[in-house]
Order: sequence, then C-alpha cells, then structure tokens
Amino acid sequence: SDHAVLAKKAVVPVFGKADPGEKVVVEFNNQKQETVAGQNGKWRVNLNLADSPEGPFELKVNNIVIKDVIVGEVWLCSGQSNMFMPLKGYTSQPVEGGVEMILNSSANKTIRVALISKRDALTPQEKVDGRWMECNPQNAQLFSATAYTFALQMNKVLNIPIGGITCSWGGSHVAGWMPKELLEELGYEGVEERAAEEKRGNGRPMVMYNGMLYPLRHYTIKGFLWYQGCSDVKEYYNYARYQSAMVAHWRELWGLGELPFYFVEIAPYDYRPMDRKGYLLREQQQLSLNMI
Repeated sequence: SDHAVLAKKAVVPVFGKADPGEKVVVEFNNQKQETVAGQNGKWRVNLNLADSPEGPFELKVNNIVIKDVIVGEVWLCSGQSNMFMPLKGYTSQPVEGGVEMILNSSANKTIRVALISKRDALTPQEKVDGRWMECNPQNAQLFSATAYTFALQMNKVLNIPIGGITCSWGGSHVAGWMPKELLEELGYEGVEERAAEEKRGNGRPMVMYNGMLYPLRHYTIKGFLWYQGCSDVKEYYNYARYQSAMVAHWRELWGLGELPFYFVEIAPYDYRPMDRKGYLLREQQQLSLNMI
C-alpha cells in the first residue's frame, strides 16, 4: 500500500496475482522488471535495493501506482496483547509516555507501521488485509507500543527508515502461530479438532499462522520481534520446545538465513488460579533461548 517500507536488500520480491498469461511490468527508482503471470495467475519479480537511497519513490505495477514508498529495514512484530497493545493504551491501562509519543509522531517521517487485520483460517492463505501507515497523531495512537518504540530507537541510532509489520492477536497461544504439521511433530494432540471447535478464535492452534503470518512469507524483512506467552502459562512445560521449533520454522519459511529473533520475557502478573505461575513460563523462555 501507499507509505510502504521495502528492505534495503539485494533481492526484494514484488509479487501478486494477475490474469493467467498477463504481462506484468514493475518499475521502481529507475529499475524496470518484466514477467508474465503463470497459469495460476501468480507472478513475481525481484528488485535489487542494496544500494538504493531511502526515497520516497513510487512503485508502479502496470497501471497501479503505490506512492510514498521508502527503503530501509522491515521487522515482523508478532505475539499476543503484549505486542498488540497500542500507544493509546487500553481502558484504564495507559502506556507510559504514550500521549507524548503520539503528539510528536509527525516528526518521524521515516517510521512506518503496517497493521495486519485479525484473521483466523484453517488452511494457509495467500492474501491478508492490512495497510502501511505513516506517522501522525491520527495513526500513531493505533501503532503497537512495543513495535513503535523499537522502531523509534532503531531509527534514531541507525538513521535509516524503519518499518514494523504488526501481526498479532491478543490472548493468542504460541500454537496459534505454528503450522499443523509442526504442531503434530511436537505431539500437540487434535490440532484440526481444536482449531475447528475452540470457540475463542485466539485460543485455536494454527489459525493465526494460516490466516495472518503465512501470507507475509515473501515480504523481505530484517528479523522478528516476539512478545507472547501469557496465554501459555497454564501449560508452561511445553513452551521452550514450541518456541524454539517456531523460530526454526519461521526462519525456514522466509528463506533469508538465520534472521534475528528478539523476544521479551512476559511481565510479572497475578496469573490465577495460583498454580499458573508466570515465573515458570519465563524460565521456559530462557530455556528456549539456550535451545535456539
């Protein structure tokens, strides 16, 4: 969409769907790539943006013009409400410094955040709803506080554009962000049944992976940010195995090598009933780091 951030990399795919056999011409900052859509309508070209200035530029795909596109680093930001929580906070739950960051956001023209819409799916999808948003008070109030403050710091230190793709769902379990086949390998029982029968969309295995994460796999990123675990306190003993396996799978899915994966230990909280002790989950998070 307009205001997108593309990665400063040698291989940056631009991809989509068209009529089978249709010629597709992609233009970006004096680069021009052509291809023909396959029988299934899918097409893809690669841009070389390794030496690209930050822009902004226009990205043209046939008669479609995407405006105000900049080049820098892109991070995928995922998890549950810890990652989803916006700068404006929740009811009676403000973000420290959030109001000031919202008011001053227009000064950060080279920070962009994409919000991926919540979508659960029983099978892997190819398309997801979402849009890139530029920094201004109207938009910044909706940005993930964790993703935005990370982008703010990176932008300040590196002096390059930073984009954060926020792909998160409050209350979701780690199993919701992993594919069926991997969960079955890990011994997760009844994946399809639980995905179909669990009434809470955010409590279902594999459905966030299928509906929100999988469609993003071709978008070139710098790494992952992960803030999740509160919903897995009850079954903390599985978490290290699950998170370490998820990291390996995500890296393989993107095919960009050993991408950085940064995660936050969950905050202290009164997890009731009392047998649900958050510190045991934090111990598992530390163990997963050692396993990775």
